[in-house]
Amino acid sequence: MNDNRVNDPFSVLLTRSQPVKPRLKTPANFWRKHHRTEIEDAVNWQAKAAGVPKNKLAPLREKVASKLYSELGEAEKQHWAQLATQEHDIAMEKWNKEVNASPSTEPADLQR
Repeated sequence: MNDNRVNDPFSVLLTRSQPVKPRLKTPANFWRKHHRTEIEDAVNWQAKAAGVPKNKLAPLREKVASKLYSELGEAEKQHWAQLATQEHDIAMEKWNKEVNASPSTEPADLQR
């Protein structure tokens, strides 16, 4: 594979200096982020009851989180979808400002 961008130092620098574009989280993932302790409590309880070893907790955690989220009402799911969209909009605003802003003239930023 002969990719000239890999060998071009300016291309490498520009790629590294660009902020990563934010992605819209799914409502379920956004909900999970705010209910970690509830999910972990349920996972630990089920793991102890079923004798699940620690190296098998990830699938159980996924199953428990999906089950808890699916038990939510439609109105609450819609609420989490709106919150996820609002967070994404804020992150996109910040990202657009960073991408479209003129380069910083601060000495520390110039050296970096």
